[in-house]
Amino acid sequence: MAKKPKTPPDPWRAPSWLDTAGKREWRRVVDLLADRGGLDELRLESLSRYAAAWSLFAKSTAALPGCTAAEADVLGAALSRSGRMLRNAAADLGIPIPEVDRAPRSNGSVERREPAGWFNCAAPPPVPAPKRPRSKTAKAAAGPTAPPVKH
Repeated sequence: MAKKPKTPPDPWRAPSWLDTAGKREWRRVVDLLADRGGLDELRLESLSRYAAAWSLFAKSTAALPGCTAAEADVLGAALSRSGRMLRNAAADLGIPIPEVDRAPRSNGSVERREPAGWFNCAAPPPVPAPKRPRSKTAKAAAGPTAPPVKH
């Protein structure tokens, strides 16, 4: 009896190393690319990066509630990294990043934000105070200035 030839594995099947959230997002993006006629070998690597970033994002956001301050720093870095990875891979794939639930607002609605924007949830950086012009009396109180040295 002759052996049946093995069929090559489907390259568009989600890799086994992805977790559930990553596999679900992989399937969503493959369906989206198939509808657009964009399934090609060049996009396979970008899809792998995108799904890995989505998996990291999902793990980080799931661990965020109830974490300590030290853990929050690590999770914030992971969210920042996954946000950059998602933006870059999504741009390579030509797809938008889906919006996800962030946190309920006080009025009961839910704020929607793309994953790449989650790491921007911290307080904005401090704005430097404007420099005050020195008055003539302050310059005089500072004393004479030495003339520049000529070489």
